[in-house]
Amino acid sequence: MKIFKAYKFRIYPNKIQKEIFEKYFGVCRLVYNSVLDYKIKIYKKGIKYSAYDAIKDFTEIKKIEGYEWLREINAQTIQQEILNLDNAFQKFFKEKKTGFPKFKSKKNDSNSFRVPQFCKIDFENRKIKIPKLDQIKFRDGRIFNSKIRSITISKNKCNQYFASMVVEEEIEQRFNLYLEESKIFSADMSCKNFLVSQEMEFENQKFYRKNERRLKIRQRKFSKKKLGSHNFKKEKLILAKIYLNITNQRRGYQGNISDFLVKKFDALIFEDLNIDGMKQFNKGISKTITLDFSFSEFLTNLEWKCFKNSKYFVKIDRWFPSSRLCSECGQIKKDLKLSDRVYKCDCGLEINRDLNAAKNIKSVGINVLKEKGINLLKQTASIKNSTEVKLFSESYALKDMIGDLSTISSGRYNSLRLC
Repeated sequence: MKIFKAYKFRIYPNKIQKEIFEKYFGVCRLVYNSVLDYKIKIYKKGIKYSAYDAIKDFTEIKKIEGYEWLREINAQTIQQEILNLDNAFQKFFKEKKTGFPKFKSKKNDSNSFRVPQFCKIDFENRKIKIPKLDQIKFRDGRIFNSKIRSITISKNKCNQYFASMVVEEEIEQRFNLYLEESKIFSADMSCKNFLVSQEMEFENQKFYRKNERRLKIRQRKFSKKKLGSHNFKKEKLILAKIYLNITNQRRGYQGNISDFLVKKFDALIFEDLNIDGMKQFNKGISKTITLDFSFSEFLTNLEWKCFKNSKYFVKIDRWFPSSRLCSECGQIKKDLKLSDRVYKCDCGLEINRDLNAAKNIKSVGINVLKEKGINLLKQTASIKNSTEVKLFSESYALKDMIGDLSTISSGRYNSLRLC
């Protein structure tokens, strides 16, 4: 099976290359805004203006006196910017979710441009070759043999440059039709504990809240600086680096968790939560699920890793009452509040709210797997005592599980907690 995969490398351009990048960013912004403005005016008159019409027009504009500087930019980069705008218009009219295309601002510190073809990479000397640019240095140990379909050069708010290369690779998927119940993992999202399952809990490291006081102090200083001054730009860069550090810590932590889950289990079951609705419900929850940890981003990465490693990933319906449903008798408790952290049922069950939800999610997920034709194998007495299935014993948690998560930015070993 052929798929498109992206490799993102950090690049280190010299001073001349940075100036050329700024030219590319500026021309792409000019092309995008010019075509967008013209399309809006033409649309009001009922005239269609396609992307290919815009490409032809810019080909003629290059020949006009005073616009020779457009020839310094790769022609395919200009064409790609016009096609990107056309795709944005098509998504707006078809999906109605992305919103109307907006003009690009010069004040925006995040810029990018794409080169569709004729890009090469030298892994021995660690250099990337782009048309009309000298070889750009990069630092990354990853190697791939696939042909580069396109490359996107981008700059973030911390003035760091990256090259994202899209390649076409062949992967072989071999899904197992027989699964052991011990190899099926399900968990419920919790604000206190990032994930809660029957076997373990992944602690919420609170990367944002640990830096919240520091951010308030820097933001207060930033608000007092004169707009556009040297100190204004300096303080803005400091803030951007703090936010970037929080993002890197969060992604590193969640990346290690997803690697661990995909490596140890054959099927992963989660709930499709309404994150936007949860943000509006409570301000404290909004900070937790978007800044301390991004649950939607975690599920997206986890789903991709399951697809790549031929593992089953199941998302149950968001309207399933996982927290209100009793995992023993099946009774729904309608008066359950968010503050009730212990689930008490009339049948006598008294259990942690999140653990009860994790059990319900697993039972529904197993039914979904059965509907897909997956056969479940019961755990025999001999298997229970084997080292392979004894995944969550105390000795394994200390030696292997902590070893898998040793690269967490916080450096703490209490990210996994046994139940």
